[in-house]
Amino acid sequence: MKAAGAFSQTLRRYTSLNHLAQAARAVLQNSSQINQMLADLNRVDFHNVQEQ
Repeated sequence: MKAAGAFSQTLRRYTSLNHLAQAARAVLQNSSQINQMLADLNRVDFHNVQEQ
C-alpha cells in the first residue's frame, strides 16, 4: 500500500510539472507575451523589493 501511495504522489508531481511546462511553452512561443513580460520586469523596482 505504501508503494501505491508513493507512485500516486510521483504521478501527481509529474502531471503537475507537465502542465506547467505546457503552459510555459505556450507563453514562450508568443513574442508579444515575451515582450510584455520583459516590459513588466523592467518596471520592477528591485531595490525597493530587496528592502522589504
